[in-house]
Amino acid sequence: MIRVSNPHDPQLDDYRELKDATRRRSGTFIAESELVISRLLTSRFAIRSLLLTPTRYARLAPTLPSDLPAFVADEEVLNALVGFPLHRGALALGVRPAVEPSLGEVLRAARTIVIVEDVVDPDNMGAVFRHSAAFGVGAVVLSPHAGDPLYRKAIRSAVGWSLHVPWLRLSEEQWPSMLDDLCTDDWHVFALTPNVDAPVMAHALQALPPTARVALLVGTEHVGLTEAAMQRATLRARIPMADGVDSLNVATTVALALYELARRNW
Repeated sequence: MIRVSNPHDPQLDDYRELKDATRRRSGTFIAESELVISRLLTSRFAIRSLLLTPTRYARLAPTLPSDLPAFVADEEVLNALVGFPLHRGALALGVRPAVEPSLGEVLRAARTIVIVEDVVDPDNMGAVFRHSAAFGVGAVVLSPHAGDPLYRKAIRSAVGWSLHVPWLRLSEEQWPSMLDDLCTDDWHVFALTPNVDAPVMAHALQALPPTARVALLVGTEHVGLTEAAMQRATLRARIPMADGVDSLNVATTVALALYELARRNW
């Protein structure tokens, strides 16, 4: 434990700028809250240091590696340092891996994946990972312009599960052509759409063998999937809704579709 009482202490410089664009350039990310940090401690990501209030430190101390620097400061010091009230009193500085897993590695180990095209809202992104963890998804695959799962708000919305569910971001060259390659393998790509002419997800799944490998393809919060992605899917499917309702939140759609997938094995 390293006790700090001055918000201008240079030891805390890593926590002085919490804007995530800056974090991505520096190869780091910020994890916030005691629960999220607990998940970070058991993840594949390296941790450079922690910044905690005395109360949070006391609770986390039994699980902390002895060589991990843990700065401890009163709440007033933390608030002055970051520039806003930090109610959760716990921050960790994580390190982004230099190399992401390859698409082949991710697909070999998965039976179900979620493919996210251009979703940028951090709350939605985090919820997609939380739902993916809850239903045993093998990986999340992101289009080139999708949001960052290691954005501070996304990690918090995921309750730390974006640190555990495997994921990778495709390059411009890979998107959306990778869907063609996926469909020629033993994967069934379900493009989720609110179109009432599409078959209901639960019904569409009945035609698949129980061992089928399924990729759920979801699009942006406002316009949904691009036609280029939609045309490459094996099948379009929908979640039934009441008349007059045009769409569901993308994260809610993922949760319902994954539930239908999981229900086949219960």
